[in-house]
Amino acid sequence: MAVRIANICDWAFMSTSTTEKERRARTFLRRSRAAKEKRHLPTFDELLIGMPFFGEDIGSDVEEFAERLLVRVEKEVAKDPQLGELRNELLPLTMVPSQSHFRSAAAKLREIREIGRADLNDFALRCDLYAACHGCVDSGLRIAAAAVDLAERSVADIEDKEAVALVQIALGWLRTSDIPARTIGKRREATATLGEGLLHWIIRASRSKDNQDSPGLRNDQDAEGTKTKSPISKPTAPKQAPDNSLTAVVFTSIGNRETSEGRRVAQSFNKLVGKPLPLVPCPNLADVRTELVAEYPYAETVITTLLEEVALRPHVALRPTILDGDPGIGKTRFARRVLTLLGIEPHLYSCGGVADASLAGTSRRWTTGEPSLPVAQILQHDCASPGIILDEIEKAGTSRHNGNVFDALLGFFEFQSASNWHDPYIEGPVDLSHVIWIGTANSIEELPSPLRDRCRIIRYPAPDRSHLPLLASQVLKDLTAERGLDSRWARPLSGEELEVIARAWEGGSIRNLRRFVEGVLNVRERLQPRH
Repeated sequence: MAVRIANICDWAFMSTSTTEKERRARTFLRRSRAAKEKRHLPTFDELLIGMPFFGEDIGSDVEEFAERLLVRVEKEVAKDPQLGELRNELLPLTMVPSQSHFRSAAAKLREIREIGRADLNDFALRCDLYAACHGCVDSGLRIAAAAVDLAERSVADIEDKEAVALVQIALGWLRTSDIPARTIGKRREATATLGEGLLHWIIRASRSKDNQDSPGLRNDQDAEGTKTKSPISKPTAPKQAPDNSLTAVVFTSIGNRETSEGRRVAQSFNKLVGKPLPLVPCPNLADVRTELVAEYPYAETVITTLLEEVALRPHVALRPTILDGDPGIGKTRFARRVLTLLGIEPHLYSCGGVADASLAGTSRRWTTGEPSLPVAQILQHDCASPGIILDEIEKAGTSRHNGNVFDALLGFFEFQSASNWHDPYIEGPVDLSHVIWIGTANSIEELPSPLRDRCRIIRYPAPDRSHLPLLASQVLKDLTAERGLDSRWARPLSGEELEVIARAWEGGSIRNLRRFVEGVLNVRERLQPRH
């Protein structure tokens, strides 16, 4: 969503009764957990006010929504032939829908208006939400209007802070561009402050009109009934609640602590048991996208695909992804750069030649006992969402004599098992569902189908000769740094030098380009006069 309020429990507080507030808060949290576990498909209003998508994945949410609606449409299509057109619009949503598919489905839902007794407006707005999340500005405006409408419809029942939060939602969607903007940190404070004073006045005026004697609100009349003019109060910055959406408890217990090995493990992990560990907050994604496209213009589609998913949450999160592309075209470097710009220090795990399951950890009963790789990274960085790059994943061994990498990754890549992973070293449950996995592969044909099913496969394009000036300057910068020199002193490649390189390099492998640029530098050194 474009905006998340720090404590989503506040969304459930739609009554002035404390008991009612508690009941609604429990209901909201219960439904949120069920949505994460794919047991509840959130309504549009629930999504708007911060409930996670079905399975915490917009793709799963779209597919589940479309399939359920199609069942309803099929039952009524015989009565109304126009529903056949709606069915045709909904079918692409069950596959790999694009922004245009969402917009088209929303328009058709508004045109038909209802099926039986069901009002299709909320369904149309849901498609607008999907389109807005994929960068549609017009759909973002409709979502902003829906947030204001929800605040207006509920104004008599909610407190000022809930109405302010709904206006924050609206303002956040109004700021959508190619990637939905997010009002976090200072932006959130500024946005809330912007609308608070005016909104408080609107709420007070509305309530005063409905109930002149409403307690706890400033009236437009004094005690004698004389009409007075109420000045608008000066906006003040709202108090910020702790942002529980940006933390996660990873370790809840250490198993068998009474043994000598258990005491040794507890010594290392005691400080993290029960402690909410930070998740990496999203940076300004528009800036990240601009920088990545400037460095990798040939991979703009890949960049957009990755950042669109990150834009759906207040913290950096990605489903397990494999970049599939030709050898030497810079997949690993690109993955490193993406994670770095998102604020995550990447850990590179080379899968080539690995013939065991040590990545999943080793039992503490062995002298070589150690935690799984993601647990070790969480411990090292004191963060619940480290990033791990599985380099050349297709080159891992397939023998099961000592276990293999592929079998170990199956549990890490599945949300249900990752959120309750039993680490053999901790001997207790660990929440690894926030760990970010990016793999690189020259070919996915050798990967087991269960692993491919759990990953998103993205084809990473190879650069061509038109990208030579940019890539050559990047390679020159890297080579200069590797030689211990300040890159500012490196003389840019001349037109003649680029022309010579272009004759030898036709595109594709950046490793080959690196050799050619290195050759040019060697020629420069030989021709440079020595004193």
